[in-house]
Amino acid sequence: MRYCQIQGRETERVTVSFKNANASLAILDGMPVFMNTYNQVQTDVTAGTSNEENLGVDVRTYSTATGSSIGGLFLGIAKVNNLRTPQSTGCIVGDIAEAVCYGFTDAIVVRRTRAASTDTWATIASIGAGDQLVPETGNNYLTWSATFAIGAAAPPIVAGQSVASLATFGSSANTNAVAATAETVRMKVFICRM
Repeated sequence: MRYCQIQGRETERVTVSFKNANASLAILDGMPVFMNTYNQVQTDVTAGTSNEENLGVDVRTYSTATGSSIGGLFLGIAKVNNLRTPQSTGCIVGDIAEAVCYGFTDAIVVRRTRAASTDTWATIASIGAGDQLVPETGNNYLTWSATFAIGAAAPPIVAGQSVASLATFGSSANTNAVAATAETVRMKVFICRM
């Protein structure tokens, strides 16, 4: 675990090391990661792919983290470009990287989705600084959530910046890959609790 102590050189945040325990999925810079549950570690031990010493080190993406919950086993946002893993390929299975578990960082956020690449993109509201962000299982990124209410317990991840609304547009006006069914943006987020 590393703490930045206001030295003017780094963003104030807390980072921890992790090992990618996904079966085949690389963890990209900006993806949320979740600690393996004890039950999953036991399953991996039985299969001969892990051991109990990796409890608290092994992480998975949201769609593959058995029994994970955003309030309990969320570790942080992966920062794979800080270490030896090239950012373009992400943290491959079995490799080591870091995750920001408290403070400001950037993350990949899904703005909107569509069922097929030929469907029209729907209009979406803006994301305001402080809005709750939650895991999104389809792409293993974060997405906006309208369920957070003022006065409720603080969500673990909130938007650290505002992002403008988007109007409806046809399938041919795709800003990402031609066949994309999810439109993403890299934005600042704040992880409120460890």
